[in-house]
Amino acid sequence: METPGAERPGKLYDRRLLRQLWRYARPERWALFAGVLLLPTVATLHLLQPYLYKVAIDGHILKGDFQGLRGILAVYVGLLASEFLARYLQAYLVQAAGQRITHRLRVVLFAHLQGLSLPALARHPSGALMTRVIGDPEAVSNLFVAGIVGLLGDLILLAQIVVIMSLMNWKLTLLTFSVVPPLFLLLAFLRRKIRERSRKVRTLVAELSAYLQESLAGMPTIQLFLRERRNLEGLRELDQKLLETQRGTARYDSALYVVVEALGYTALASLLWYGGVKVAVGEFSVGALVAFFSYIRRFFQPLTELSGRYNLTQSAMTSLERVFALIAAPQDGNGGFPEGPWDVLACPHGTREQGSRRAEGASPLHPIPPAFPLRGGAVELWNVWFAYRPDEPLLQGVSFKLEAGEKAALVGLTGAGKTTLIRLLHRLYEPSQGEIRVDGEEIRAIDLTRLRRKIGVVLQEPFLFCASLLENLRLGNPQISREVVRQAAERVGIHRFIEGLPDGYDFFVAEGGKNLSAGQRQLLSLARVLILDPRILILDEATSSLDPETELLAQEALKALLPGRTSLVIAHRLSTLREIDRIIVLHKGKVREIGTYEELLQQKGIFYRLHETQYAAIRR
Repeated sequence: METPGAERPGKLYDRRLLRQLWRYARPERWALFAGVLLLPTVATLHLLQPYLYKVAIDGHILKGDFQGLRGILAVYVGLLASEFLARYLQAYLVQAAGQRITHRLRVVLFAHLQGLSLPALARHPSGALMTRVIGDPEAVSNLFVAGIVGLLGDLILLAQIVVIMSLMNWKLTLLTFSVVPPLFLLLAFLRRKIRERSRKVRTLVAELSAYLQESLAGMPTIQLFLRERRNLEGLRELDQKLLETQRGTARYDSALYVVVEALGYTALASLLWYGGVKVAVGEFSVGALVAFFSYIRRFFQPLTELSGRYNLTQSAMTSLERVFALIAAPQDGNGGFPEGPWDVLACPHGTREQGSRRAEGASPLHPIPPAFPLRGGAVELWNVWFAYRPDEPLLQGVSFKLEAGEKAALVGLTGAGKTTLIRLLHRLYEPSQGEIRVDGEEIRAIDLTRLRRKIGVVLQEPFLFCASLLENLRLGNPQISREVVRQAAERVGIHRFIEGLPDGYDFFVAEGGKNLSAGQRQLLSLARVLILDPRILILDEATSSLDPETELLAQEALKALLPGRTSLVIAHRLSTLREIDRIIVLHKGKVREIGTYEELLQQKGIFYRLHETQYAAIRR
């Protein structure tokens, strides 16, 4: 498994990453271009102000011309107002563009994540993925606002200051900036240290995020097994590492700030000494000396902020590297948008056309015409092998065939490979060897849209979203009407319960369906599958955790689901399989027995021993 936040050393400005980013930034090019064009204007308006000090002092204050001084004051106020307006427009254009780019990048990243296969997702802790989707794209705004554009603005400002001061007095300018060479040597040293610390901080933040996400998800287990103190210690250790690393970063940041300030004041002291002598002998005016003081302060201010800009830029480049590495991960044929291609760049707000007119002959509960003929449902596995780990095969040459409309069951001990077979059937994983066919087509040659619309799955622990019951039942598809949902709920026996809730079908489901019982969640999952009207139905221990009363309701609901469909049932309670057409017994990854309930009991093989063990446990 990938270490959360693991990252390789990167450059401050990586052209490869910036070329990739430009694909997402291109729609904002005019806003960015306008923001950059305003930078010289902002700098010029800012630097004209100290020159007005010189004009005011030399031309009016020392001469007692207070009438002219009022005119200079009016010009100064106009410059300030113009600078504030230009600075506001420049900052707004760049920040708004950066946020839109961040939005577009986050949507593309999430779209890609939805298309990754389960093995690819398993290599990334969910907390680290959350950091990449939420935190990393946000750093892109910093790359534009405080990084590229901010640094460009600082360079323009510094260049203009050097030019203006050189035109005023080049000798005094050389003396003033004699402290700059040692400053840049120090900056180069501190930059390397800050860069190393910044990278480590990003890694530790991702680790901490992953640990917190895991702890919150497992809070019931933590409390039941009294692991609060141990988990707190784990958090304290991770946060202590982060604290120590951030302390190191703070030390270098503080050193950089102090050194820049010290050298700035050294330059001011040199100017005061040398410039004061020149003023005394009449070679330099008082106003020019005051202007020089102001220009020096403006020169060292961006240098003081350089470490912060560097950290933000380095963090943004690191985040881009992580985001594009994840986007480059192959999807193994899984697409995040089964309804068809969706250009996220062209549709940045997530709009897309869904569905079309109802197809003639479609099921009454299926409002969207399927992308495949509503027929068949035959399933065939031929010599299927699969391993989660190399050289440790879980499935070994599994072969069997289900005819369309047949009801079959998978039986075996825990770890025999039953759930894995289901995952292979709808291509959450790919077999290492062998073939799986649906209606005669090899599933790797079938479009995922066609395949997954054809297969409905009811799990032992169904997943419900934080949304209304209506949205959970129709899975966010607005073309499935409330009436269709109500019909499905009636057929599985949960309509009366829903109508009794405070908001009926608009009742909001809490995270994980915590405000519903296990039986209610299971009946909702059965209604959801009925709405989708699949040709193949998979029941993975769908009723094993229900109380007897709810199980009776679920069994009645299954009577509305099973007819006309190929059904594959995973069940541990063997007594529930009497009405099944065929039972397939898996043992250590191989098919060992196939037959009806009575036939397998008569064989007195693996199924018989499992059956007798269960009944012996019940009798005890």
